[in-house]
Amino acid sequence: MVEGIVLKLDKSHEIVTQSITDRAKLILETEMPAKVVKLNELMEKYANDLAAGTFEQDMPAVGGEVKRQKRENAAERGGEEWSYTTALKTNEKVAEYWEVLRSETIDIHEMSASLKTWIQLNVPKIEDGNNFGVGIQEELIAELSRAEESAAQVLDTATRYYASRAKVVTKCLKYPENQDYMIAVRELDEKQLINLKICIIDLRNNYAILYDQLHKNMQKLLKPRGDSLGSANYMC
Repeated sequence: MVEGIVLKLDKSHEIVTQSITDRAKLILETEMPAKVVKLNELMEKYANDLAAGTFEQDMPAVGGEVKRQKRENAAERGGEEWSYTTALKTNEKVAEYWEVLRSETIDIHEMSASLKTWIQLNVPKIEDGNNFGVGIQEELIAELSRAEESAAQVLDTATRYYASRAKVVTKCLKYPENQDYMIAVRELDEKQLINLKICIIDLRNNYAILYDQLHKNMQKLLKPRGDSLGSANYMC
């Protein structure tokens, strides 16, 4: 009975390990290099859009007159008597780039997690001495963890941007005579444009560095003690 359970667990472990190894191979041989190329192309597109001024939003000019009109059913709308014809829409180009960047951020998080698991499965049992290769494995696991943390921070920046912008836009509509709020919206958009560019560059660099380090240390990742341990079939 016990032997049967052990055999089933061993077989399940073998299947899972092979699946993770196959995933790591696909990431390292195909997906990571493709991501570097794709993000380089995205940087070029960003530069062209910026030069063409397509990020600029059509907003009322600072210092211009803002008309207001009588609100119907004021009592039903919280008692506010006036509504304003000024409308500040979402910056569509910023939103477009953010959608692409969010997808790329999720991808690098998933890839880093998969590669971490693969390396951890190649870590040999704890022994005295000859742990230089294990140290390399641990360092690369730490690098992948940093890539995951960086990706999580990118997601947070977008949330903060939209929340801050929504508050300022609300102020613009409530106090149209105060042009500082309109300026604040533009400043938030410009700041987000800078963040988008930095995030694209960081993602590209993270992919390139991780790809380079993992390939340079492949033998230590597969055989940290120079023996037959590890997923040697990766190179097949």
